[in-house]
Amino acid sequence: MAAVERYLTGVLAVESSEETMSTGRLTSGDTEGLVGPVHDGNASAEAPPHGVDEPRGQVTWHEKGLKQSRLSDLLVKAYGFQVHWLRQRCLKLALRLEDGQFHSATIRRILARYYRVRVGAYSYGDCLVPGAFPENVSVGRYVSVAMGVRIIRRNHPTDCLSTHPFFFNSRLGYLKADNLPVRHLEIGHDVWIGTGAVVTPGCSRIGIGAIIGAGAIVTRDVADFAIVVGNPAKALRYRFPEAVRGLILKSRWWELPAGEVAAFMAQMTRPLGDDPWWHPLLAKCGNAAGKN
Repeated sequence: MAAVERYLTGVLAVESSEETMSTGRLTSGDTEGLVGPVHDGNASAEAPPHGVDEPRGQVTWHEKGLKQSRLSDLLVKAYGFQVHWLRQRCLKLALRLEDGQFHSATIRRILARYYRVRVGAYSYGDCLVPGAFPENVSVGRYVSVAMGVRIIRRNHPTDCLSTHPFFFNSRLGYLKADNLPVRHLEIGHDVWIGTGAVVTPGCSRIGIGAIIGAGAIVTRDVADFAIVVGNPAKALRYRFPEAVRGLILKSRWWELPAGEVAAFMAQMTRPLGDDPWWHPLLAKCGNAAGKN
């Protein structure tokens, strides 16, 4: 208990002394960007246990575009205490010190350590709400996730006597280990997922540049740059012709920090069309393919 009190005191002292030192641009919109309440790690049957070690070799907190304050370790450890108001303050302080949700490395450390969810730089929305996404979900860079998006990583059994989670979820106390796997979901870079979309266990990958329409029920993998809508979700069309899709994939422009991409703002806000080799971020790949 003494350790808890020390962390509480430390975080409160940091908040009062460091708030005015921040160069971040936190606004009410940033706070609302973490939509919904802060979920405790044990708030749902699907939430992972507390104190899970941060993955090593899979997530780099010095990833291009992320900012990590010198208080990051303290905030991550303090979040481990299951105190709702403390967790809220940790999240808000991380946003304040690390220039908002697009850049905060600490928010992403918390997600990886306590929820087994990995989120790349510049991605925002429900994917940054602790507990909103289940474990074994990875989110790329520059991803836009609207409010109310639901990710489901396992179904209830249909061929057993009962479908109840007592009989497959060990966290409910009747089993020593889960007997249904939690499936992994990869959400690629620059994906846009619309309001209220649901991704079911039948989908293991949402491709780079894909768009999921509002309210869509995604039951299978989504190809790169596909636009899918409906229930069940079906491909409406691709955003670009096949040659253009290949060119964009080769460019890997999403690996660049936002500041470098913003240098081409005039081109980024112009439709690509069917002949996109004029775009400076694609021109190098286009020239290598024999285009001018």
